[in-house]
Formats: sequence, C-alpha cells, structure tokens
Amino acid sequence: MTTKHLVQFVNAGSVLVPTGTPVITAARLAGVEILQPCGGQGRCGRCLVRASGGRLQQRLTPRLLPSDIAAGYALACHSSIVEPVTILVPPQQEIAQRLVTERVAPEVR
Repeated sequence: MTTKHLVQFVNAGSVLVPTGTPVITAARLAGVEILQPCGGQGRCGRCLVRASGGRLQQRLTPRLLPSDIAAGYALACHSSIVEPVTILVPPQQEIAQRLVTERVAPEVR
C-alpha cells in the first residue's frame, strides 16, 4: 500500500499524492502553474517554492543558499513530497531576488 499525502498550495488547490511525487507534478495535478524555462533540469531556478507545515525531499542545487533551503525554499523540479505539506509559489519577482545568480549549474549534456 502506497502512503498518500495532502499537498495544499497557498491561494490555490490541494491534491492527495503518493510519497515521492515530484512537487512539479503535484502542482500540475492541483491546477497550479509553475514556470520551468529550463525544462526541469534545475538550472534556471524559476520553479522556486516554499514549503511550510511539512518538509520536502530535495536534491542538492547550486541555485539556492543553505539559508534559503533551511527556510523551506526548494526547486519544484528537484523536490518530492514525503509528508503532508503546504506549498507557496512566490511571485516571479520574489523568485528573481532569491536566486543566487553566480551559482549556475553546469549545462546538462
């Protein structure tokens, strides 16, 4: 039996998803649009979200500072659901201010 978790998107919908579901997939299922100009490779950082009331499992990314990660920020393309969580999708202006532009991931080939 697969454990399912409630994911609530602030000012948007909610969805029940199995453990390990990528945040970007949960967002789509809830009708929430999250930008992914790099196609989900984690290079652009435009899919930045902030988790509260729960945590996300994250792959390391050079686009965020350790303090941002500790504050609950994650990239939706490189994070998955592991427990019930509330997710805020910040406005693009806030995302641009949080990105660490000098820490660009190498191009994936």
